[in-house]
Amino acid sequence: SENAAPEKDRVDMARNRRVELELSVDNKNIRFISQVEDLQVNPRIRGIRSWDYVFIAEHNSVPSGLNMGSGTALNQVHEYLVKRISLPMKVYQNLTVQVDAPSLEIGNRVKAILYGEGIDPGRVSVSQISGSKVEFEYSEEAILNIYDQKDDINLVTNGLALRMMDNLMNILREREDLLLIRDYSQSYTVPNMVTFAGNTTQLSNEVQAILSRIGSYLKSSVSVRIALTGDGSSSETNRLEAMKNFLVEWGIDANRIEISNESNASENQVSIKYLNADSINLLELDLINDGKGGGK
Repeated sequence: SENAAPEKDRVDMARNRRVELELSVDNKNIRFISQVEDLQVNPRIRGIRSWDYVFIAEHNSVPSGLNMGSGTALNQVHEYLVKRISLPMKVYQNLTVQVDAPSLEIGNRVKAILYGEGIDPGRVSVSQISGSKVEFEYSEEAILNIYDQKDDINLVTNGLALRMMDNLMNILREREDLLLIRDYSQSYTVPNMVTFAGNTTQLSNEVQAILSRIGSYLKSSVSVRIALTGDGSSSETNRLEAMKNFLVEWGIDANRIEISNESNASENQVSIKYLNADSINLLELDLINDGKGGGK
């Protein structure tokens, strides 16, 4: 709305649950960002071309460790990752963590950060080990998604990424509906087509965002496959291959992405069909985008 505060980045847009639409008879376009999960797509952040842990908006997602490199103190990304550990610890009161660090100073710093987030120090144990990595051992691994990550190396010098981490942490602390551990049996809203501008085969920001949403769904629903169908134009093959390669780069097995022999999609569109999907957990949604750069 006109009275809404200006967003600083895509995290702000997700926080406000805002989707900007610019629709007319002659110009159909959508600025795409509808849910926190879609933050994984932001193409302007270096090092986000894999399913990087730091932008996964799941309260029970925690790191397996911290990569210290040659450093002797925690950096800003390390501190963010430790704060993420506090989120499931607040929900699951029996959850404890063992911190194995290259030095007791680093281990105690981790403990202090968790204490600052409201975690009882008695639930955090610290010991010293050799090496250059901080390792976490959780008492209730079955209720957690534990990630091996390199984000603390890839993103430590990226100012935009650091600001987005702070913003996302605020979302995870404050959003009432996200304070609950997410129930992944809930319906997933995924698109059933994308639109390209003219004869282009390049993936615009909007198309990448839509593909990211599909990737999020496929990653959490491992039995589901998709079939991509083009419009029969001279650009069809390159478009389909570009979409498939993008999803593969983001961690989806190529065998789960079929390219259909049919060519019955609308002009300049690629239709997406979900195979072996639970209809209760899947809501297909027509998304209008013309690939002209509406998303920023």
